[in-house]
Amino acid sequence: MPLQYFPAIIDRSADGFGVSFPDFPGCIAAGDTIQAAAINAEAALALHLEGMIGDKDPIPAPSSLDDIEPIEGGDDVAHILVRAELPGRVTRVLLSMDEGVVAAVDAVASNRSAFIAEAIRERLARLAQSPFYTVKPRQVYVMLAKGNRWRVCPHWTEQRGGRAVPASTVLPDRFDSSAAAVLFASRLYDVPESKVIVRETSAL
Repeated sequence: MPLQYFPAIIDRSADGFGVSFPDFPGCIAAGDTIQAAAINAEAALALHLEGMIGDKDPIPAPSSLDDIEPIEGGDDVAHILVRAELPGRVTRVLLSMDEGVVAAVDAVASNRSAFIAEAIRERLARLAQSPFYTVKPRQVYVMLAKGNRWRVCPHWTEQRGGRAVPASTVLPDRFDSSAAAVLFASRLYDVPESKVIVRETSAL
């Protein structure tokens, strides 16, 4: 899903801090601290966008953060950008699946494609809970492994004994092409595909 960043205004209230979105009147969030309000803003925006998409309402282009005006009579403390994932263009793909799995899906789902897409999203969400999927890598590699399968190798820096130490791992996922692995790495770590380094090696 493509990422967009929408401007939001954090203002002080009697109970803490509130968040509003100039591009989405009626979408609000709150928190006891500025940080909590900013974190809650992403969840509130995601829920608001989900409703708009379900109702087939058009999603506006993000306003420029520089053009946001202070709330009249408010007590603004910050203007921030809030991340949102929007649905991408629908792409037709050819899948090969066991006929028993296809029959099981058809028995419980009215829309086969939507069911499979949701299952993939849930799988990605579970993967994202692994520490290796949530690190902030300084570099991401895609490397050719044994069996001519491609794997993603994030490299990051972590603190050990009070000093910064380079670290890396190889994710368990395997891909049939480098392009698929690069796309996965780009979406997983929110980095441009052009920044993912592809290395053809069978060292893994």
